[in-house]
Amino acid sequence: MGNDGGSIPKRRELLRINESEAQVNRSKLSVKLDSWYYCSISEEPLRYSEGTIVSDYRGRLYNKESVLKHLISKNKDLPHLKSLKDLVELRFCFKDGKISCPINKDIILDLDGKNDIPAFVYLVPCGCVVSGKIAKEITKLKSKPILCPVCNQPFEHTNVIPINPSNTTDLESRMARLRREGLSHNLSRRHKKSRPHEGSGEPDTPKKRVMKAEKDAKLICLS
Repeated sequence: MGNDGGSIPKRRELLRINESEAQVNRSKLSVKLDSWYYCSISEEPLRYSEGTIVSDYRGRLYNKESVLKHLISKNKDLPHLKSLKDLVELRFCFKDGKISCPINKDIILDLDGKNDIPAFVYLVPCGCVVSGKIAKEITKLKSKPILCPVCNQPFEHTNVIPINPSNTTDLESRMARLRREGLSHNLSRRHKKSRPHEGSGEPDTPKKRVMKAEKDAKLICLS
């Protein structure tokens, strides 16, 4: 600039740079919104109105029906989803048709893309969804056990799962620890694989496993 050989950027160039940055921010926001809009398996719209949204240990969102179809088909695209124990059914709160925090209802998730997306988390095992800010304040309390502010069910600070996070390193570490302890994402005990001719005296074949998954899915749909 001046005598140092540099040049002063013109107003038009500055506007172009600002427009480029704005486009990048809009693109990032669009990706975040998509993860709140669409099922991570079927890519169909998430059915919030039906109250059947589930999430895996990575904080991804799914329609429960799509997960059941995935389990029955034995699709290996998502190897970490082997049973409903690998999921938690979420309990959302709404205000004026928008997702909100049940504790501080001024914290709203605006899916219109007009505002920044606040952090939301859910608690395991209850599945209650609250704002990340509220969850952080609660886990700082010295009271033990820590109780869910919505349903009063106890939970540990390690079982606070961010929804659609950009980084899953901590979540991977949590899941690795649970596997070592013989637990699933929803904290239920993982079953050991049965050996052939064990229990019923009949071999455990792929066909029988599919039939059992179909039977379980029908029972879940009827319940």
